[in-house]
Amino acid sequence: MIFAYTLQDGRLALQAQGADMADALWIDMFRPTDEQLEQVRALGFDIPSKAEMRGLKPSNRMHLTAGIDYMTVVMPGRDVQGHPTNGPVSFMLGTEQLVTVRHHAVRAFKTFPGVADQTAIGCSDARCLLLGLLGENIGGLADMMERIGDRLDELALWIFDDDRKSDAELEETLKRTGRMSELIGKIRLALLNLDRLLGHLEPILMKHEDAAHLKPMLPSLERDVSALAVHCDYLTGRVGFATEATMGMIDLGQNRAVSVMSAVTSLFIPPTLIASIYGMNFIDMPELQDAWGYEITLLGMVASSVLTYFLMRWQRWL
Repeated sequence: MIFAYTLQDGRLALQAQGADMADALWIDMFRPTDEQLEQVRALGFDIPSKAEMRGLKPSNRMHLTAGIDYMTVVMPGRDVQGHPTNGPVSFMLGTEQLVTVRHHAVRAFKTFPGVADQTAIGCSDARCLLLGLLGENIGGLADMMERIGDRLDELALWIFDDDRKSDAELEETLKRTGRMSELIGKIRLALLNLDRLLGHLEPILMKHEDAAHLKPMLPSLERDVSALAVHCDYLTGRVGFATEATMGMIDLGQNRAVSVMSAVTSLFIPPTLIASIYGMNFIDMPELQDAWGYEITLLGMVASSVLTYFLMRWQRWL
């Protein structure tokens, strides 16, 4: 699928299907077919396939070839089934055009065309468009982290309220914290990639004579990435705390069950001792000849259990 955008009245407008993509300012390729890849390659861009994008070594993800700057970063998004995933996204910055290639859904690419003209540097050329798109991606990561923070707030309130939690609820909570931890890891990897990309872009963009208006944008994006990286570490700590708290609740529940079982066992130990004594096969056991021996023994067994119960209550074991 190809989305080609042109500049109309200072805003991005989607080209009609079949229009000449040579006139497009931004060509966004989403899960492109081989035929669509060839169409854009005809414009002079060496479009990588999905396998090539995934197989790129970190050292080869950013390079300049024939006047076109090729950059590939790993970004979180959704796969075909809608599950969270990490995947490569390639940015190709030419003299007049920006081409992006992705094989998973990244929300920023859907929202950016509607707000491209609202950035500080606008969207008048491919370089402005690239920086604005990177800013939208960084903003998308910030939104994801904010949602994770909200979920952690709700989770903390639920864990520490006065209601008794079932084992199934606590098990589901561990799964939720695990999914959040995995998502934070994906965001952290994306931030590392974006930080490297911005460092790569700075000398390339600044070499142009008309790059003065771009200069304030790069440090701003770099500060945002650094701040989000710190926030990622904070969220990681909170997820770890939520996991430990959930495990603590599970341990408390197990301890309560073991305490009840231990108390019940303790109540029956003295009667068992008495029954064991009088179950021994000795010839000389006078109590066995007593007319009230059976009743007295039963009374002793009950009394020993009652005394044990009150002893445990006195020691606050029950």
